[in-house]
This record gives sequence, C-alpha cells and structure tokens, in this order.
Amino acid sequence: MFDVEELLSKRNQRNALEHLLSKKDGCGIDGIRISEFKEYWEVNHLNIEKEIWEGTYTPGVVKTYEIVNNRGKQRIVSSLNVTDRMISRMLAQKLKRYIEPDFMPESFAYQDNKGILAAVIKAKEYVEKGNEIVVEIDFKNYFDCIQLDKLYSLVTNYIKDCKVCSLIKSYLYCKIEFEGRIKNKEVGLVQGNSISPILSNLYLHSLDKYMSDTKWNWIRFADNIYLFTSTNDNAIEIYNHLCEKIKNEYQLDINMKKSGIYNVFNISMLGYEFYKSKNRIEVKKKQYEKRTMYQKWNQSVISKVNREFHIVQDGILNKKDYALLFENEEEKHHIPVEITNSINMYGNITVASNVLDTLRKKGIAINFFDKYGNIMGYFVPENYGYYSAALLKQCEVYINSDIRLNMAKKMEIAGIHNMKANLKYYNKKGYGLKKQIEELSLENIAINESKSIDEMMLIEARARQIYYMAFNEILKNNMEFRFIKRTKRPPLDEINAMISFGNTLLYNQFLQIIAKTSLDPRIGVVHATNRRNYSLNLDFADIFKPIISDRVIFSLINYKQIKADKHFHKNEDGSVFMNKQGKRIFLEKFEEKLNTKLVLKGKSYTYKQLMVEEVRNFQKYILNQEKYSPYKYY
Repeated sequence: MFDVEELLSKRNQRNALEHLLSKKDGCGIDGIRISEFKEYWEVNHLNIEKEIWEGTYTPGVVKTYEIVNNRGKQRIVSSLNVTDRMISRMLAQKLKRYIEPDFMPESFAYQDNKGILAAVIKAKEYVEKGNEIVVEIDFKNYFDCIQLDKLYSLVTNYIKDCKVCSLIKSYLYCKIEFEGRIKNKEVGLVQGNSISPILSNLYLHSLDKYMSDTKWNWIRFADNIYLFTSTNDNAIEIYNHLCEKIKNEYQLDINMKKSGIYNVFNISMLGYEFYKSKNRIEVKKKQYEKRTMYQKWNQSVISKVNREFHIVQDGILNKKDYALLFENEEEKHHIPVEITNSINMYGNITVASNVLDTLRKKGIAINFFDKYGNIMGYFVPENYGYYSAALLKQCEVYINSDIRLNMAKKMEIAGIHNMKANLKYYNKKGYGLKKQIEELSLENIAINESKSIDEMMLIEARARQIYYMAFNEILKNNMEFRFIKRTKRPPLDEINAMISFGNTLLYNQFLQIIAKTSLDPRIGVVHATNRRNYSLNLDFADIFKPIISDRVIFSLINYKQIKADKHFHKNEDGSVFMNKQGKRIFLEKFEEKLNTKLVLKGKSYTYKQLMVEEVRNFQKYILNQEKYSPYKYY
C-alpha cells in the first residue's frame, strides 16, 4: 500500500496539478486563484511537503453554503482552498489506484471507464433474462450521513502508513464554516473533496459484496441501488431485508419517496426508460418535456447603468462564483452582478439565501410579480439609501398644499396631453377620434382649474375613461380583443391584463431610476403617501403610460403578434392574465419600445433616456428649485 513518499512523488504531483489547472478559475478561502496556483505551488511546495512528511499538516477551514438545485432541492456545497484541492487530488489518485480495483463490477459511479451508460447496459442484460420487477432503493442525503468512524476503520484496512492515514483523517474530521460558525465535522463526507467519491464507494463496498454473494441481480450507482427479479414476492422479500440491513449496519436512511418496487417498463432509471419491441428489450433516453420558457434575456443597455433582467420561467436563483445563476431542469443563465441593477421575477422562483447577501453588497433589487403582472413585493438593498436633504425638501413640497397642487396639475396635464397625442396620431390615420380628443382637451382645462388633489384625481379618472373608450377604435374593433371598461384587481379581459402588466413594468422602471437618485420614491406628488409602499414612481408612470405601454398594446394587437386564445389564461372566476409566452412577447416589445429613439430639441434620446431625464429634472426642482416641466409628446 502506498506511503508518503509515493503520495508526494513528482509524477503524482504533476498529474494532480494538471487536473486542478483544467478546472474553471476561481478563488479559494485562502485567497489563491486556480490560475495563480502553479506559481504558488512552485514557491511553497517544499514547506507543504515537509509538514506532510512530519505529520503536522493541517487542512484549511472548509467553507460551506446552501444552494437550491434546479429541482428545488436544498443541499450544502463545500469549498476547499486551492492547496487542499491539490493535496486531496493527490490522495484521490492513489486511493483510486489501490482501492478501486477491489470494487464490485456492479458498482458504476465515480470510476474510470464506468458510468451511467455502462450501468444501463448491465440492467438491460438482467431485464432480457426475464427480471422485469425492479427494487429501487435511494439513500437520503447519503454523503451527509456516512459514519466517519466506520469509514476510517475501512481506510486503515487498506493503508498502513500512519502519516497517510493521519492526513486522510484530517480531511475527514476537518473544520467546517457555515453561516459564520466553525465546527469540526463529525459525520458525513465533504462534497467537493476529491477523496469523497471513492470513499463513498468504499463505505458501501461490503454491502456490494453481500449483494453479489447473495446472487442477486443488482447494480449500484452512488446512492441508488437497483435489484432485478422476476416475481413481486421475491422483490418484497429483498426490499424489506435490504432496507433493514442498510439502516442497522450502515446507519443510513432510506428515501421512501424514491424507493419501492416497480415494473421496469413503468419507471425511469438513471435517465433511461425500458421498452418491449417485438420481443426485444430496448432502452431509450428519457425525453423530458420542454417547458415553455422565456429564453431570451431582455437586457436594457441604455447606458452603463439602469440595467435589468426579466425572468419569466420557473426555476432557482443561486450564487455562482462572482455571478448569479438562474437555472431549471432545462436551462441555465448566468447574471453578471457587476452590470445589473435589478432582476424582475414573473415565475415561481426560489431564491437561495446566499443570493440576498450578494444582492445587498452589489446594490441589486429584486421585484416580484404575480401572475397578473402586479407587483407583489420588492427586495431593496440597504444601500439604496435615501438622502435626508432631499427627503426633507420632498416633504416640504408634499406638506405645502399649494405647491403640491401646482406640481400635481403639471403632471396630470402632461399625462392627459400624452393620451391626446395617441388619439391624434390614430385620428390622422382615419380612425375618427376627434370627439374624444376634444373631450380630453376640456378635461385638461378642468384639471387646471381644480382646487384640490382629490378633485383633480376625479377629473383624471374621467379623462382616462374617455381615453380608454377609444381603444376599440384604435384596435380596429377587433372582435378578439374587446375593451368594455377598466378592471384592475383582477383584470377581467385580455386588454385589461395587458394594461395591468404594462403599467406595472413602467412603475418598476421608474422605481429603478429613482433608486439611482437622492429622491425617496415613497413621497409622491399626485399619489398620496399612505399605506402604499411607493408613490413617486406612479406619478412619473402616469405621464408615460400612453406613449410607452399603451403603444406596445396597440402594436401587438394590430400587427397580430399576440393572440387571445394562445397567450392568455382565463380562470374560473373570470380573471384573465397573460401566460408565460404572452409575457415574453410583451416584454420583448416593451424593451424594443424603451430602446426606440426620437429627437427632442435637436438631440437624440431613447424612451428610457427620456424617463431618466424626467426623474433628474424633477430632482433638480426638488433640490435646486429649477424649473420642472413634465414631458409632453408631440
């Protein structure tokens, strides 16, 4: 059996280093990057070798953190420093050489020249002999439940060099850091250590030998055991006997949800399925149904800031190195945190706990939407700070009824003006909207003459109703999309569903813009500061709704890019909302609209830049009393 000299041989070190350098670059808890490790090892390996020779080498603390995989399962991932990754790889190479040859042929995981395909081929041989009943046993949290005392005694049966044994033991009973607390590992293998896979096979080697001595037809792939027999009675006997043996002798728990007795043609085994075809047994890779997903990341790159991601599909958001990783069973997308301002979530998405700390540090907000497109809530990092000077001046404007009313009139007049601009655009195309345009002009006069915010809000609601009643004309009286009246919570038809979704997108856009200023979004002008979380973004959004979100709706319907029967879902209570495909289409058109350029006073702007300019101009008014004129479309 190998000793320290063989462990530290130049060839063994060279092979381990080549393997390590082939991995993705990253930084360990020791601050050393993989890409820099070759130079580090050349300088320091003699001192490290000396400590191993003397039996004084102590592995570094293993940092662990919780992630959620693409199936929604939580698990603990461990991260060793790069030096320990090198040494554990050196150990693993020798353990494979001396221990692996003893493993049974029916054990297929974590071994060279074996794997899933070889295991499936062996299973096919059993089935072809008439063994169509399968006993499946799945271990619950196998790596985390391995008894280290029992495992270490198995190691000493193979390795007699006390210094090598001591080194292996130090990696088994290493120090673990989790959520800021450090403790010695007492049970379970570190997932991420190179020696763990081969030692996990060693732990079950005696069980493998027992199954072979019993003449069962079996295969094992890591923590999954499959036994093949021809009768249910025999399968029941095997299942009960083996479950008891595993619990009593190996102190392992059985995952009862994934274990049981099945017909081989009714299950998927290691991602493959068995079929009978003309008295032949065929094996095919399981075809997973492709989910309808939003596969294109809509990223607003207007300037070096104000960047955001929209996620429509279901999945998991994890931290991955220096980025975020969104994944599900079919897709993976990395989100670079350095260029991201916000993430908008429209699906059923699980956020791992370590993600929030990254978002906090990088100043990234998350916005959660329900199926109707309404904001359910926000995660706003603490460094989205509000500045006291601006806060006080905003409060002065809000408390002073005359100043607030005057400012609110400007915003409302601009909003109604932009509604009229839409109607004028379509009236020129022959849609016959002259009457509605005239009515809106009268409402604008009424706004200007109003004596209070409440009176003004009633006028604004009346003006918006006139505007909405023109939708059917603009949409060419499309029988697929009929608009009767505005319904919000919940929307009761397809048009209302689109209006709600588009408005919410616009609210959120302005919230992200405000967050990059010294303004406090909780203090509005038109909208009262009350139990509502944010008000100022609603004020700005009302100005831009007609020329952005409403124009998106008109375009999608008139150009037949969205279908009522294909892109919407209707509930039994009559509520209607866009499905994932519908939201994807809307988001693409919405982003396209934000990127559309227009010329204002001889200067080219995108709509997104106009929105940013709107907020900045308002900020200048609040802080420096500079003139503020809300945007009007001509």
